[in-house]
Amino acid sequence: MKHITYTCVMLLCITPCVANDSTIASSDTSTQPHPELIRQVKSTSVFQDEIADNHRYIINEIASSESSANIRFHGHFKNRKLNGTWNSWYDSGIICDSGSFKNNIPDGVWKVWYPNGNMRYLRTYNAFRYSMVLNEFARKDGRQISYPLTTLAKKDMPAAFRQLTSYYSFNISGNPSERIFLPALVQQNISSPSYKPPFFSCLQHGLYMNYFEDGTVQDSGYYTNGMRNGVWLLTIEENGRRMTSVGNYDNGVKTREWKWYDANGSLVRLSIYNRRGKLMFEKDY
Repeated sequence: MKHITYTCVMLLCITPCVANDSTIASSDTSTQPHPELIRQVKSTSVFQDEIADNHRYIINEIASSESSANIRFHGHFKNRKLNGTWNSWYDSGIICDSGSFKNNIPDGVWKVWYPNGNMRYLRTYNAFRYSMVLNEFARKDGRQISYPLTTLAKKDMPAAFRQLTSYYSFNISGNPSERIFLPALVQQNISSPSYKPPFFSCLQHGLYMNYFEDGTVQDSGYYTNGMRNGVWLLTIEENGRRMTSVGNYDNGVKTREWKWYDANGSLVRLSIYNRRGKLMFEKDY
C-alpha cells in the first residue's frame, strides 16, 4: 500500500477501559474500586481533531516527516486507537523502534535500536493478558486470585499499576504521565540519548533484554504476567567497576543464590535470598 506522508499533531491518552461508568459512579463505597483504578478507567483515548496550518489529523493511518523522503514515524489507527504496526526512524534512516498495538496496548515483541543500528532494548508484551489482569484488579468477589500482580495490588495498588506502565518497563524516572504528544516524543527519541515508547500502559510477558551500545547483552530474562521469573542476568556499575549477576526470580522477587562476577569472569560476591526475597547471606570475595 502506498503511504502518504503528513505532518500531524495529536494528543494521546493511553489507558484501557476495565469498568463502565456506572461502576465508577456507584455510591456504595464498600464496592468502589481503588482510586488508582478509577483514575485509569476515567482516562480515554482522545486525539486532536482540529485542522491547523500545515497540520492534519486522519483516523486510520498516519505518517509524519519533514519531507516525503524522510518519514519519521508511521502507525495505524482504528477507532482512534493505535492498532497494528508502529515504526519510527532516525534522521539517518536507521530504524529507532518497531512493534505492534491492539487498542493502544503494545502486543508482541517491541524492539528499540541505537543510532548506530545495534539493538538497544527488546521487550515482549501481551495485550490480552493486560486486560485480564486489570479485570482481576477490579473484581470484588472472593474468587481465587490468578495473577501475582493482583496480590501486589491488594497490598500496594500504585506499585502494581506502575508495573503496568512503560515507565516501569523502560526504567524511566519521574512520575508516570499518560499524555503522549507523538511528534514531540518521536523527535526526542531520535535526537537525545533517552527513550520513551509511544504508549503508557502495557504488560510484559516473555523475553526482556537490554544491550550496551556495542551490541553486547546488558540484562536478560523472562516476564510472566508482568512479573520477573526464572533465571536472570543483570549488569550493574558499582564503585567504578562493572559487575554481572546471575540468579533466580520468583514472581518478581530475588530468591536462592545470586552470583556476581567482574569483567574478567571472577566471582566477586555471593548473595542468598529466601523465598520471600529477603537477603539471608552475602559474602564478597
